[in-house]
Amino acid sequence: MPPLLSYLASASVGAAQGHQVIATVAEDHLSEQAKVMVQSLIGNNHLYSVANWADEIRKARPETAAWHYVNIPLGATYNARQDCPTLKSCVVRKIEEFVKVLKDKKASREQRADALKSVVHFVGDIHQPLHAVGEAEGGNRIHVRFLDASRCGRYECNLHGVWDTSLIMHAGLKRQEY
Repeated sequence: MPPLLSYLASASVGAAQGHQVIATVAEDHLSEQAKVMVQSLIGNNHLYSVANWADEIRKARPETAAWHYVNIPLGATYNARQDCPTLKSCVVRKIEEFVKVLKDKKASREQRADALKSVVHFVGDIHQPLHAVGEAEGGNRIHVRFLDASRCGRYECNLHGVWDTSLIMHAGLKRQEY
């Protein structure tokens, strides 16, 4: 298989790798106290090992789909009442909710571990600009060419997918190199 086609065929792993990169960078900046708290919740694992958990459970828990993004109109600033009308309808509210669970000493270890895994993932989601804009379905309907190809793996290239996956795959760096 030509290198470009091989690269594009493997592009689906890039979004997962992106979340792992963000979690690795975050873990490098944790205080010693925070590292102990993380270890108490996920054992000797690293944050990158749980960074994709929220995507992995999506199929089994479809109610979580809207938790991964917020639809802020282009040119506007976040307005909780407008952009996240129900308490559990967007990534901003879910981060707030899960941070509260993490701080709640009465929450079970399992609840706090799930909250940590969610926060790790959703902070990654919200820092991807297209997870915060509603126009063109967060860039999914903006078709682009990437590396002179119109297809990125099994799908037509779109702005969201190129940002999430294709750019990371093209860089060719290992998670720890970031």
